[in-house]
Amino acid sequence: MENSLDQVMDEVLSQPGVYGCLFSNDHGLGLGAKGKADVNSAGIITAIANLASKLEPHNGNPIITYENDTRTCIIKRVKTSQVLCSKPQIKVTSL
Repeated sequence: MENSLDQVMDEVLSQPGVYGCLFSNDHGLGLGAKGKADVNSAGIITAIANLASKLEPHNGNPIITYENDTRTCIIKRVKTSQVLCSKPQIKVTSL
């Protein structure tokens, strides 16, 4: 399984603009991280995904997006795992 997870993480990182990814299980255990993602965040990512799914329990697994000054992070539950993708924040200099 570890080899196939490495392949999936490599595929995620090969997507344009993605510079980090993290996978965790439903218990918050970090399964793997590559790029600019920290496996120590796995428990927090799992908790966020679990709480967001309680907002609309009959609507499937939500996609959670949060932003800060430097990046945008996307969290999604896929089967029994949580996935985080990290992308650099797009800076808008003028409107």
